[in-house]
Amino acid sequence: MKTIVRRLLSASAIAAVLAAPAFAAAVSGRVIDSTGQAALEGAEITLVELGRSAESGPGGAFRFADVAPGSYTLRAAYAGAESVDVAVTVTAEGDVVVDVRIGPDAGDYGESVIVVGQRANLASSISRQRAADGVESVLTRDAIGQFPDQNVAEAVRRAPGVNILNDQGEGRFIAVRGLDPDLNAATVNGARVPAPESDIRAVALDVIPSELIESIEIKKTLTPDMDADTIGASIEINTTSAFDREGAFYGATIEGSYNDATEKASPKGAFDFSTVIDGRVGVSGGVSYYQRRFATDNIEAEGWDTTGGIALFEKLEYRDYDVERTRIGLSLGLDYKASENTTLYIRGLHSIFEDQESRRRLTFDMGDIEPFAGDSGSADYRSDDERIRVERDLKDRFERQLISSVTAGGGTFMDA
Repeated sequence: MKTIVRRLLSASAIAAVLAAPAFAAAVSGRVIDSTGQAALEGAEITLVELGRSAESGPGGAFRFADVAPGSYTLRAAYAGAESVDVAVTVTAEGDVVVDVRIGPDAGDYGESVIVVGQRANLASSISRQRAADGVESVLTRDAIGQFPDQNVAEAVRRAPGVNILNDQGEGRFIAVRGLDPDLNAATVNGARVPAPESDIRAVALDVIPSELIESIEIKKTLTPDMDADTIGASIEINTTSAFDREGAFYGATIEGSYNDATEKASPKGAFDFSTVIDGRVGVSGGVSYYQRRFATDNIEAEGWDTTGGIALFEKLEYRDYDVERTRIGLSLGLDYKASENTTLYIRGLHSIFEDQESRRRLTFDMGDIEPFAGDSGSADYRSDDERIRVERDLKDRFERQLISSVTAGGGTFMDA
């Protein structure tokens, strides 16, 4: 019996030694574009000889743990670009860090101007959508900036299966696949945002300016890490991380418009930046200001009917609006790379939206009076049949909404 036990223990020890590699290292790095300025999230990275694959995360980071010593081919694939192969050698000296550049070599063009167009924007969105765990649509910063969208709600309507509910011609609430906006959830940098209004559940995303947003993800299917009350979709808003770019970045926009009805101009301006200090500390932020002054008018009627070929109505309203909207947004983020595998961050967003609306309304209430003559385009009434009620009223409404979010967190790669 003792001999059998010793043989079993010896066999187990030999199997354990053979199963465990003598040395295992990690292969990590980042995926960036050929200019070395922007990180590429959603790229597919493959260790060809081992058949192991991963997607690059925020900042273009990727990592393979427990890689035995040897020579390997690291293949990176990104939508809209040719795949790139990089030779990697793992030795007993330690982990291997390699940056992979995707896209045409900037040296092929000499001193050229880099133009980021719709193709690059689509490639970024498609790559991130392909790497997602569920069905989602992604809007990146460059795609948002190509359109005259004033706020997050208007930017989201560019995605498929999404429509927005307008207020005075400006997008406010989001409906996904025809579902009520109350069935959606909204987050800023991963933190759930409650509705600023007391009587509804939907978040009015016209409060947040689009200029301060790095990306918007519309997640249309639930995953275990999401709240179960997200029946329609989860609109996840992300601000800028300094590690999304290499070096310093500064951007500014100045716009303006003129409204003939009010004879007033509407100024708009935004500034944002990101910079990396000593490769370990990143600072990013921005400010946005927009004051829109405009006027609208409309005619509303109810109780339409036809009597003897004469078109008539019960009530008719003439409305005129003078509106002034002010939107101010501030964002600030701090990123810290504690090690090659661990990144910490704290990000804040503060948005104020003020809506001053004055309405003049003239109402004609016909009641049950029947016209004595007319046709399909007009109706004639006698003053001695019954009185027509005419009302004139004024309404002055001021609304102020505020969305503030401060999020702290981090991420780390851990060996399985």
